[in-house]
Amino acid sequence: MHNEQGVSVVSNRWFRILGVSFVMYVLAYIDRSNMAMAISPMRSELGMSAAAIGFASGVFF
Repeated sequence: MHNEQGVSVVSNRWFRILGVSFVMYVLAYIDRSNMAMAISPMRSELGMSAAAIGFASGVFF
C-alpha cells in the first residue's frame, strides 16, 4: 500500500485504535479513582478483608 489511498486507510485505522484506547484508559482511571474513594466505606459496611479489597482494587489496574 504505497499509494495515497492506502496510506490514508492505515493512518485512519491507527487514529481509530488510539481514540478507542484513550477512551478506555480514561474510563479505567475514573474507575480507579472511584474505587479509592469507596474503599473505607466498603471495608466497614461489607466487612471486607485486606485481601478482598486488594483483589477488588487490582481488577481496575
